[in-house]
Amino acid sequence: MQEIQVSKAILFIQEAILQKRININDPIQFVKEAVNVVATFTNSDSIDEQKQIALKVIEKIAAGADGISGTADDIIPVDVVQKLAAIVNSDLLTSLINFVSHPPPEVASCLACVSKLFKKGAPQ
Repeated sequence: MQEIQVSKAILFIQEAILQKRININDPIQFVKEAVNVVATFTNSDSIDEQKQIALKVIEKIAAGADGISGTADDIIPVDVVQKLAAIVNSDLLTSLINFVSHPPPEVASCLACVSKLFKKGAPQ
């Protein structure tokens, strides 16, 4: 079942890359989008399981058309994939996802204000 979820997520992310909705040169955005896409295709509420599926998706996309990492057709170099894996496997990412997904009540209203500031840009 997990392989079907990985395949769906790969197709969705590849399409988003081709349509330039995901920038593979921005590793944080790439990981975030991969985790978000995987979350929509899985029935699991487990962030750890979603992260592991996202990592499989990233590794398969990175390997390119031949599906073998470290060859000329790689979309993302092997060393970058290793760094992405470190980000995905870190507790920091889990904490950040949990914090943003389920902020404490006193923080939720503050996050909305901060978000507006980032959209407008920093004051000069």
